[in-house]
Amino acid sequence: MHGVYIVVCYIANAGLRDDWKKYTSKENGRKRFQVDLEIGLMEFGIRYDWGDVNDPDKKPKWMRQMKSYPCDCKMCFFCKEGFTDGIYHKPQQQGTSKASHRKRKKRRNQYVQPSVRDSQDHVIAVHVIKSIG
Repeated sequence: MHGVYIVVCYIANAGLRDDWKKYTSKENGRKRFQVDLEIGLMEFGIRYDWGDVNDPDKKPKWMRQMKSYPCDCKMCFFCKEGFTDGIYHKPQQQGTSKASHRKRKKRRNQYVQPSVRDSQDHVIAVHVIKSIG
């Protein structure tokens, strides 16, 4: 995989394929390359195994035989061929903001340090309760 990516970057930097310039980005160029390669390989595999895409009776057995799920990515095989149906609702983002992540991380690092040998059992119990909660 890495060797193929290096070759793609070399070809893009040499100016032989301008549409591959997006893969040379240091932020997420490799990720874009891997995702595009994956989508291309899946599309090739589906077309190869299906044979006649216009005939739903020749659909491979490993593929979903019922109606397709709604999708609106315009990148996958099913969107390109118009096999998706229904109303697509974008999922709501459930990510956390950086501030709440920092607070949660800070709370996690506050452990009670054993200071006296006699209270070691108490300290272990506190550690167990904090790790559960």
